[in-house]
Amino acid sequence: MTGVKTFGRTKERGEAGDTIEVPIQLGKAVALEPGLGFAIREGGLTVGAGTVLTVTD
Repeated sequence: MTGVKTFGRTKERGEAGDTIEVPIQLGKAVALEPGLGFAIREGGLTVGAGTVLTVTD
């Protein structure tokens, strides 16, 4: 699933071991619920992982 992160005035950046909250808008509707795990992939590599905290409409 493709998602879009819209940066505000400052770019958020996390270093290895940091915990950050990042809002993502997904490209289409999918079944999600808080507590679900996910991975962030770029160029065939996993570059991040996390847990869904909240789901908004």
